[in-house]
Amino acid sequence: MLTMPCSPNVVFGGPASWPTVLQFEATLDDGAQAHNDGTYGWVAAGDVHTKWMQAANVATYPEFLWSQPDTEIDGRVAGRKAVNSSQLPSGKVIFGRWSDALIGTWAGFEILVNPYLRATQAEYVINLNFFCAVAFKYSSAFITSSDSASQ
Repeated sequence: MLTMPCSPNVVFGGPASWPTVLQFEATLDDGAQAHNDGTYGWVAAGDVHTKWMQAANVATYPEFLWSQPDTEIDGRVAGRKAVNSSQLPSGKVIFGRWSDALIGTWAGFEILVNPYLRATQAEYVINLNFFCAVAFKYSSAFITSSDSASQ
């Protein structure tokens, strides 16, 4: 499970809404992280992704908190790139400047091919492991919430 110390935290205290989503950016700007280098974006747990795709920005217009353009693999929240991950705990969402995320790797990749496990189906099982650690250069460049999908 991915756990990253982000600060400060945003508390939704109820269902996610357009104003609470915009509060993420305002909170980040208040933390003196005003330099936008084009890497601002969202990562959320799967349940957040599902709820935000159903939550309307405005009740009278069919636009949702999380949009999924047909031309993109990743989604968009407030016009910024958004991805979902099963590595985050339920209800967790992180917004930040991802150029300040550091990824350290060691031992490279490990690939294990098992031709025996599914031999009766004429299939191979391939496992790929990538050993890494993730940290933040500036923790103030990221904010998080753990209650964004709890309502």
